Amino acid sequence: MRLAAALVLVAGLVGAAPALGEQQRPTRPKTMTFVTVTSGDQAFAASEPVLVARSETEWVSLANSLAIDEEQRASFRQKGAALDGLDWAKHQLVFARAPEQPTGGYRLEVTRIVEARPGAWTLEARVRKPNPDDLVMQVITTPWTIVRTARTASVPRLQLVKDRTR
Repeated sequence: MRLAAALVLVAGLVGAAPALGEQQRPTRPKTMTFVTVTSGDQAFAASEPVLVARSETEWVSLANSLAIDEEQRASFRQKGAALDGLDWAKHQLVFARAPEQPTGGYRLEVTRIVEARPGAWTLEARVRKPNPDDLVMQVITTPWTIVRTARTASVPRLQLVKDRTR
């Protein structure tokens, strides 16, 4: 009886394991589509690296904290793409900022948004450096960007990835 139970257990384990020489394929992380709304290089009042606006009121508050006035917000709407069809029940705006940079000319570019684990999203971005021959202002800057995404329950985590273009 014990021998039969052991054989059934071993047969079940062998059947569940991949065959010899067969590799287990890694699962691809789930990604989220996004649209860049705007970006800048002076994140004035933002203390957190990522902030989320899930309503018009939160968006106005965030925009005001970044010194984005009503005229600029209206120009985003007129330019179309990013804010067209924005439905606060389905979408959110995600603000992300990079660490301080030594001069002007730096910008933050979101490369992708991935689900690190169920319900926990990571916003991958890179800090783009100015070209060596660019004239840049000699002032400390804090590059930032705002993207539109599908609405989530959590605030994404920011992960800076190395810029391999230069």
